[in-house]
Amino acid sequence: MNRFIITLFLVALAALGQAQTLSVQAPSTVGVGQSFSVSFVANGRASDFRGPNFKGFSVLSGPSTSKSSSMSFMNGKMSSSVEYGFGYYVRADQEGIFTIGAASCTVDGKKISSQPFTIQVVKGKTQQSQQKGQQRGLGGEQSQQLGEEQSTKIDASSLYARADISNAHPYQGEQVIITYKIYTQVSLQNFQLDKLPGNKGFWSEDLSEGKQVKTYDETVNGRRYRVAEIRRGAMFAQESGKMRIEPLEMDVLAVVPRQRVRTGTIWDLFDDPFFNSAQAVEKHLATNALSVNVKPLPPSPKGFGGAVGTFNVTAEVDNNHVRANEAVTYRVTITGRGNLPLVQAPEISFPPVFDAYEPQVVDKIQRTDGGVSGSRTFEW
Repeated sequence: MNRFIITLFLVALAALGQAQTLSVQAPSTVGVGQSFSVSFVANGRASDFRGPNFKGFSVLSGPSTSKSSSMSFMNGKMSSSVEYGFGYYVRADQEGIFTIGAASCTVDGKKISSQPFTIQVVKGKTQQSQQKGQQRGLGGEQSQQLGEEQSTKIDASSLYARADISNAHPYQGEQVIITYKIYTQVSLQNFQLDKLPGNKGFWSEDLSEGKQVKTYDETVNGRRYRVAEIRRGAMFAQESGKMRIEPLEMDVLAVVPRQRVRTGTIWDLFDDPFFNSAQAVEKHLATNALSVNVKPLPPSPKGFGGAVGTFNVTAEVDNNHVRANEAVTYRVTITGRGNLPLVQAPEISFPPVFDAYEPQVVDKIQRTDGGVSGSRTFEW
Protein backbone atom coordinates (compact mmCIF):
# COMPACT_ATOMS: atom_id res chain seq x y z
CA MET A 1 0.00 0.00 0.00
CA ASN A 2 2.85 2.40 0.82
CA ARG A 3 4.49 1.71 -2.55
CA PHE A 4 1.13 2.31 -4.24
CA ILE A 5 0.69 5.67 -2.49
CA ILE A 6 4.23 6.73 -3.40
CA THR A 7 3.61 5.75 -7.03
CA LEU A 8 0.42 7.82 -7.14
CA PHE A 9 2.29 10.75 -5.58
CA LEU A 10 5.03 10.55 -8.21
CA VAL A 11 2.47 10.34 -11.01
CA ALA A 12 0.74 13.44 -9.63
CA LEU A 13 4.04 15.31 -9.50
CA ALA A 14 4.75 14.35 -13.11
CA ALA A 15 1.32 15.55 -14.16
CA LEU A 16 1.87 18.86 -12.40
CA GLY A 17 5.27 19.20 -14.03
CA GLN A 18 3.70 18.76 -17.45
CA ALA A 19 0.85 21.24 -16.92
CA GLN A 20 0.21 23.33 -20.00
CA THR A 21 1.40 26.92 -19.76
CA LEU A 22 1.55 29.94 -22.06
CA SER A 23 4.36 32.21 -20.92
CA VAL A 24 5.28 35.73 -22.07
CA GLN A 25 8.68 37.12 -22.99
CA ALA A 26 8.67 40.92 -23.27
CA PRO A 27 10.63 43.91 -21.95
CA SER A 28 9.23 45.85 -19.02
CA THR A 29 10.51 49.24 -20.18
CA VAL A 30 11.03 50.63 -23.70
CA GLY A 31 11.56 54.05 -25.25
CA VAL A 32 9.11 56.00 -27.39
CA GLY A 33 9.59 55.04 -31.03
CA GLN A 34 11.55 51.90 -30.18
CA SER A 35 10.76 48.52 -31.76
CA PHE A 36 10.96 45.29 -29.79
CA SER A 37 9.73 41.71 -29.77
CA VAL A 38 7.00 40.07 -27.69
CA SER A 39 6.87 36.28 -27.59
CA PHE A 40 4.28 33.85 -26.26
CA VAL A 41 5.64 30.33 -25.62
CA ALA A 42 3.45 27.25 -25.07
CA ASN A 43 5.01 24.10 -23.57
CA GLY A 44 3.14 21.76 -25.89
CA ARG A 45 1.66 21.32 -29.34
CA ALA A 46 -0.36 24.52 -29.68
CA SER A 47 -3.10 25.54 -32.10
CA ASP A 48 -5.83 28.18 -32.45
CA PHE A 49 -3.59 30.96 -31.13
CA ARG A 50 -5.36 34.25 -30.37
CA GLY A 51 -3.13 37.23 -29.72
CA PRO A 52 -3.83 40.20 -27.44
CA ASN A 53 -4.73 43.78 -28.33
CA PHE A 54 -1.54 45.88 -28.39
CA LYS A 55 -3.23 49.19 -27.54
CA GLY A 56 -0.67 51.99 -27.52
CA PHE A 57 1.68 50.10 -29.84
CA SER A 58 1.96 49.53 -33.58
CA VAL A 59 2.25 45.89 -34.64
CA LEU A 60 4.96 45.81 -37.32
CA SER A 61 4.76 42.06 -37.91
CA GLY A 62 3.31 38.93 -36.39
CA PRO A 63 2.25 36.64 -35.13
CA SER A 64 5.09 34.51 -36.51
CA THR A 65 5.23 30.90 -35.34
CA SER A 66 8.15 28.73 -34.29
CA LYS A 67 8.62 25.23 -32.92
CA SER A 68 11.41 23.68 -30.85
CA SER A 69 11.76 20.18 -29.47
CA SER A 70 14.23 18.46 -27.15
CA MET A 71 15.00 14.91 -26.03
CA SER A 72 16.86 13.67 -22.97
CA PHE A 73 17.92 10.34 -21.42
CA MET A 74 17.88 9.76 -17.66
CA ASN A 75 18.34 6.43 -15.91
CA GLY A 76 17.96 4.65 -19.23
CA LYS A 77 14.65 6.33 -20.02
CA MET A 78 14.01 8.83 -22.79
CA SER A 79 11.82 11.89 -22.42
CA SER A 80 10.92 14.56 -24.96
CA SER A 81 9.33 17.98 -24.93
CA VAL A 82 8.09 20.45 -27.50
CA GLU A 83 7.48 24.19 -27.39
CA TYR A 84 5.48 26.38 -29.75
CA GLY A 85 6.26 30.09 -29.98
CA PHE A 86 4.22 32.99 -31.33
CA GLY A 87 6.14 36.22 -31.85
CA TYR A 88 5.26 39.83 -32.55
CA TYR A 89 7.44 42.76 -33.52
CA VAL A 90 5.91 45.99 -32.23
CA ARG A 91 6.78 49.67 -31.84
CA ALA A 92 6.04 51.94 -28.89
CA ASP A 93 4.06 54.96 -30.10
CA GLN A 94 3.48 57.06 -27.01
CA GLU A 95 4.69 57.59 -23.45
CA GLY A 96 2.85 55.91 -20.59
CA ILE A 97 2.18 52.60 -18.85
CA PHE A 98 0.21 50.12 -20.94
CA THR A 99 -1.37 46.79 -20.02
CA ILE A 100 -1.28 44.05 -22.65
CA GLY A 101 -4.09 41.57 -22.22
CA ALA A 102 -3.93 37.80 -22.24
CA ALA A 103 -3.22 35.64 -25.29
CA SER A 104 -4.74 32.18 -25.63
CA CYS A 105 -4.23 28.93 -27.50
CA THR A 106 -5.22 25.27 -27.35
CA VAL A 107 -2.73 22.65 -26.14
CA ASP A 108 -3.69 18.96 -26.13
CA GLY A 109 -7.36 19.91 -26.44
CA LYS A 110 -7.24 22.32 -23.49
CA LYS A 111 -7.55 26.08 -23.86
CA ILE A 112 -4.90 28.00 -21.91
CA SER A 113 -4.18 31.70 -21.50
CA SER A 114 -1.21 33.85 -20.64
CA GLN A 115 -1.11 36.42 -17.86
CA PRO A 116 -1.65 40.10 -18.74
CA PHE A 117 1.49 42.21 -18.41
CA THR A 118 2.47 45.87 -18.42
CA ILE A 119 5.08 47.77 -20.42
CA GLN A 120 6.27 51.23 -19.45
CA VAL A 121 7.11 53.52 -22.36
CA VAL A 122 9.49 56.35 -21.48
CA LYS A 123 11.10 59.16 -23.41
CA GLY A 124 14.34 58.33 -25.17
CA LYS A 125 16.00 54.99 -25.84
CA THR A 126 16.45 52.39 -23.13
CA GLN A 127 19.11 49.73 -22.93
CA GLN A 128 16.45 47.11 -22.36
CA SER A 129 14.57 48.05 -25.51
CA GLN A 130 17.78 47.78 -27.50
CA GLN A 131 18.22 44.24 -26.27
CA LYS A 132 14.62 43.29 -27.04
CA GLY A 133 14.46 44.29 -30.69
CA GLN A 134 13.63 41.95 -33.54
CA GLN A 135 15.90 38.99 -32.92
CA ARG A 136 16.50 36.21 -35.39
CA GLY A 137 18.97 33.48 -34.53
CA LEU A 138 21.71 32.26 -36.80
CA GLY A 139 22.41 29.26 -34.56
CA GLY A 140 23.18 25.65 -35.37
CA GLU A 141 24.76 24.88 -38.72
CA GLN A 142 24.53 28.49 -39.92
CA SER A 143 26.36 29.77 -36.82
CA GLN A 144 29.11 27.22 -37.36
CA GLN A 145 29.46 28.15 -41.03
CA LEU A 146 29.58 31.85 -40.21
CA GLY A 147 32.47 31.15 -37.88
CA GLU A 148 34.77 29.30 -40.25
CA GLU A 149 37.17 32.25 -40.35
CA GLN A 150 37.23 33.54 -36.76
CA SER A 151 39.24 36.62 -35.87
CA THR A 152 40.49 37.66 -32.44
CA LYS A 153 39.58 41.27 -33.21
CA ILE A 154 36.41 42.62 -34.78
CA ASP A 155 37.15 45.47 -37.15
CA ALA A 156 35.17 47.22 -39.85
CA SER A 157 36.58 45.01 -42.60
CA SER A 158 35.74 41.70 -40.94
CA LEU A 159 32.16 42.49 -39.92
CA TYR A 160 29.87 45.01 -41.60
CA ALA A 161 26.38 45.46 -43.05
CA ARG A 162 25.33 46.62 -46.49
CA ALA A 163 22.15 47.47 -48.40
CA ASP A 164 21.72 46.76 -52.12
CA ILE A 165 18.95 47.87 -54.47
CA SER A 166 17.97 46.13 -57.69
CA ASN A 167 17.40 49.38 -59.60
CA ALA A 168 18.42 52.85 -58.42
CA HIS A 169 16.63 54.57 -61.35
CA PRO A 170 13.09 53.14 -61.40
CA TYR A 171 9.93 54.71 -62.75
CA GLN A 172 7.34 55.97 -60.31
CA GLY A 173 5.40 52.96 -59.05
CA GLU A 174 7.92 50.45 -60.45
CA GLN A 175 8.89 47.61 -58.14
CA VAL A 176 12.47 47.50 -56.82
CA ILE A 177 13.99 44.96 -54.44
CA ILE A 178 16.14 46.08 -51.50
CA THR A 179 18.32 43.51 -49.73
CA TYR A 180 20.04 44.03 -46.38
CA LYS A 181 23.05 41.81 -45.68
CA ILE A 182 25.63 41.12 -42.99
CA TYR A 183 29.16 40.34 -44.22
CA THR A 184 31.20 38.54 -41.58
CA GLN A 185 34.47 36.72 -41.01
CA VAL A 186 33.68 36.02 -37.36
CA SER A 187 31.17 33.72 -35.69
CA LEU A 188 27.71 35.23 -35.19
CA GLN A 189 25.08 33.87 -32.81
CA ASN A 190 22.19 36.22 -33.54
CA PHE A 191 21.18 39.74 -34.48
CA GLN A 192 18.40 42.12 -33.59
CA LEU A 193 17.10 44.99 -35.65
CA ASP A 194 17.39 48.24 -33.74
CA LYS A 195 16.07 50.81 -36.23
CA LEU A 196 14.12 50.12 -39.38
CA PRO A 197 15.03 52.29 -42.37
CA GLY A 198 12.93 55.33 -43.16
CA ASN A 199 11.19 55.05 -46.51
CA LYS A 200 9.29 58.31 -46.88
CA GLY A 201 7.67 58.51 -50.29
CA PHE A 202 7.66 54.73 -50.77
CA TRP A 203 5.09 52.02 -50.27
CA SER A 204 6.86 48.84 -49.15
CA GLU A 205 6.26 45.12 -48.65
CA ASP A 206 8.36 42.91 -46.34
CA LEU A 207 9.51 39.85 -48.32
CA SER A 208 11.42 38.18 -45.46
CA GLU A 209 8.72 37.90 -42.82
CA GLY A 210 8.50 34.39 -41.41
CA LYS A 211 11.40 33.10 -43.49
CA GLN A 212 14.74 31.63 -42.50
CA VAL A 213 17.85 33.76 -42.84
CA LYS A 214 19.60 32.89 -46.11
CA THR A 215 23.39 32.47 -45.89
CA TYR A 216 26.06 31.91 -48.53
CA ASP A 217 29.72 32.66 -49.31
CA GLU A 218 30.86 35.70 -51.26
CA THR A 219 34.27 37.17 -52.10
CA VAL A 220 34.66 40.95 -51.82
CA ASN A 221 37.96 42.64 -52.76
CA GLY A 222 39.76 39.32 -52.52
CA ARG A 223 38.39 38.49 -49.04
CA ARG A 224 35.99 35.61 -48.41
CA TYR A 225 32.92 36.40 -46.32
CA ARG A 226 29.95 34.53 -45.01
CA VAL A 227 26.88 36.55 -45.99
CA ALA A 228 23.53 36.54 -44.19
CA GLU A 229 20.53 38.14 -45.91
CA ILE A 230 18.67 39.47 -42.90
CA ARG A 231 15.91 41.43 -44.62
CA ARG A 232 14.48 41.79 -48.11
CA GLY A 233 11.75 44.17 -49.21
CA ALA A 234 9.86 45.31 -52.29
CA MET A 235 9.46 49.07 -52.60
CA PHE A 236 7.31 51.24 -54.87
CA ALA A 237 7.98 54.98 -55.18
CA GLN A 238 4.82 57.08 -54.89
CA GLU A 239 6.41 60.19 -56.39
CA SER A 240 9.23 61.08 -58.76
CA GLY A 241 12.52 62.83 -58.02
CA LYS A 242 15.59 62.16 -55.89
CA MET A 243 14.74 60.14 -52.79
CA ARG A 244 16.73 58.65 -49.91
CA ILE A 245 16.26 55.42 -47.99
CA GLU A 246 17.78 55.63 -44.52
CA PRO A 247 20.18 52.99 -43.13
CA LEU A 248 19.03 49.86 -41.34
CA GLU A 249 20.59 49.64 -37.86
CA MET A 250 21.12 46.47 -35.85
CA ASP A 251 22.97 44.92 -32.95
CA VAL A 252 24.85 41.66 -33.51
CA LEU A 253 26.36 39.19 -31.06
CA ALA A 254 29.69 37.79 -32.23
CA VAL A 255 31.73 35.02 -30.61
CA VAL A 256 35.54 35.36 -30.75
CA PRO A 257 38.38 33.50 -28.96
CA ARG A 258 39.37 35.07 -25.66
CA GLN A 259 42.98 36.29 -25.73
CA ARG A 260 45.40 35.82 -22.87
CA VAL A 261 47.93 38.43 -21.82
CA ARG A 262 51.48 37.12 -22.39
CA THR A 263 53.50 36.88 -19.18
CA GLY A 264 56.79 35.44 -20.46
CA THR A 265 56.17 32.25 -18.49
CA ILE A 266 55.33 28.67 -19.40
CA TRP A 267 51.65 29.60 -19.32
CA ASP A 268 52.15 31.39 -22.65
CA LEU A 269 52.19 27.91 -24.20
CA PHE A 270 48.45 27.90 -23.62
CA ASP A 271 47.95 31.06 -25.69
CA ASP A 272 46.38 28.94 -28.37
CA PRO A 273 42.81 28.83 -29.73
CA PHE A 274 42.60 25.23 -28.57
CA PHE A 275 42.95 26.28 -24.92
CA ASN A 276 41.32 29.71 -25.06
CA SER A 277 37.64 30.04 -24.25
CA ALA A 278 35.35 32.14 -26.41
CA GLN A 279 33.82 35.45 -25.47
CA ALA A 280 30.66 37.11 -26.75
CA VAL A 281 31.07 40.60 -28.18
CA GLU A 282 28.18 42.93 -29.04
CA LYS A 283 28.60 45.23 -32.01
CA HIS A 284 26.31 47.87 -33.48
CA LEU A 285 26.07 47.90 -37.28
CA ALA A 286 24.38 50.19 -39.78
CA THR A 287 23.98 49.71 -43.50
CA ASN A 288 24.67 52.39 -46.08
CA ALA A 289 21.89 54.78 -47.06
CA LEU A 290 20.46 54.38 -50.56
CA SER A 291 19.88 57.17 -53.08
CA VAL A 292 17.11 56.55 -55.58
CA ASN A 293 16.41 58.72 -58.62
CA VAL A 294 12.76 58.04 -59.48
CA LYS A 295 11.75 58.86 -63.04
CA PRO A 296 8.25 60.20 -63.78
CA LEU A 297 5.92 58.01 -65.81
CA PRO A 298 5.48 58.83 -69.50
CA PRO A 299 2.19 60.47 -70.54
CA SER A 300 -0.53 58.03 -69.52
CA PRO A 301 -3.69 57.15 -71.47
CA LYS A 302 -7.10 58.22 -70.30
CA GLY A 303 -8.34 56.11 -67.42
CA PHE A 304 -4.87 55.02 -66.29
CA GLY A 305 -5.24 53.68 -62.74
CA GLY A 306 -1.61 53.50 -61.62
CA ALA A 307 -0.72 49.89 -62.47
CA VAL A 308 3.05 49.69 -63.07
CA GLY A 309 4.59 46.35 -63.90
CA THR A 310 4.16 43.46 -66.31
CA PHE A 311 0.51 42.43 -66.43
CA ASN A 312 -2.03 40.40 -68.36
CA VAL A 313 -5.72 41.31 -68.28
CA THR A 314 -8.63 38.94 -68.88
CA ALA A 315 -12.39 39.55 -68.70
CA GLU A 316 -15.33 37.13 -68.63
CA VAL A 317 -18.95 36.72 -67.62
CA ASP A 318 -20.28 33.67 -65.82
CA ASN A 319 -23.35 33.38 -68.05
CA ASN A 320 -24.01 34.63 -71.58
CA HIS A 321 -27.76 33.92 -71.50
CA VAL A 322 -29.89 35.28 -68.66
CA ARG A 323 -33.51 36.35 -68.20
CA ALA A 324 -34.53 39.81 -67.18
CA ASN A 325 -33.87 40.56 -63.47
CA GLU A 326 -31.45 37.62 -63.19
CA ALA A 327 -27.93 38.32 -61.93
CA VAL A 328 -24.80 37.88 -64.00
CA THR A 329 -21.20 38.25 -62.78
CA TYR A 330 -18.64 40.18 -64.82
CA ARG A 331 -15.07 39.42 -63.80
CA VAL A 332 -11.81 41.26 -64.68
CA THR A 333 -8.53 39.63 -63.58
CA ILE A 334 -5.15 41.37 -63.65
CA THR A 335 -2.22 38.94 -63.38
CA GLY A 336 1.49 39.64 -63.28
CA ARG A 337 4.34 41.18 -61.31
CA GLY A 338 4.31 44.72 -59.92
CA ASN A 339 2.27 46.96 -57.64
CA LEU A 340 -0.78 44.71 -57.64
CA PRO A 341 -2.03 45.72 -54.15
CA LEU A 342 -2.30 49.32 -55.39
CA VAL A 343 -4.21 48.51 -58.58
CA GLN A 344 -7.69 50.01 -58.52
CA ALA A 345 -10.81 48.70 -60.25
CA PRO A 346 -11.05 49.83 -63.88
CA GLU A 347 -13.97 51.97 -64.91
CA ILE A 348 -16.48 49.84 -66.80
CA SER A 349 -19.27 51.34 -68.90
CA PHE A 350 -22.12 48.87 -68.56
CA PRO A 351 -25.14 49.08 -70.89
CA PRO A 352 -27.91 51.25 -69.41
CA VAL A 353 -30.24 48.24 -69.13
CA PHE A 354 -28.02 46.79 -66.39
CA ASP A 355 -27.99 47.74 -62.72
CA ALA A 356 -24.31 47.41 -61.68
CA TYR A 357 -23.15 47.08 -58.07
CA GLU A 358 -19.76 47.95 -56.55
CA PRO A 359 -17.15 45.30 -57.39
CA GLN A 360 -15.76 42.79 -54.94
CA VAL A 361 -11.97 42.39 -54.87
CA VAL A 362 -10.30 38.96 -54.67
CA ASP A 363 -6.52 38.96 -54.17
CA LYS A 364 -4.16 36.05 -54.76
CA ILE A 365 -0.85 37.80 -54.16
CA GLN A 366 2.49 36.16 -53.33
CA ARG A 367 5.48 37.84 -51.70
CA THR A 368 8.61 35.92 -52.66
CA ASP A 369 12.30 36.81 -52.89
CA GLY A 370 11.62 38.01 -56.42
CA GLY A 371 9.02 40.53 -55.28
CA VAL A 372 5.26 40.93 -55.35
CA SER A 373 3.32 38.95 -57.93
CA GLY A 374 0.01 37.16 -58.41
CA SER A 375 -3.46 38.34 -59.38
CA ARG A 376 -6.17 40.80 -58.40
CA THR A 377 -9.73 40.12 -59.53
CA PHE A 378 -12.65 42.54 -59.62
CA GLU A 379 -16.14 41.06 -59.74
CA TRP A 380 -19.26 43.10 -60.64
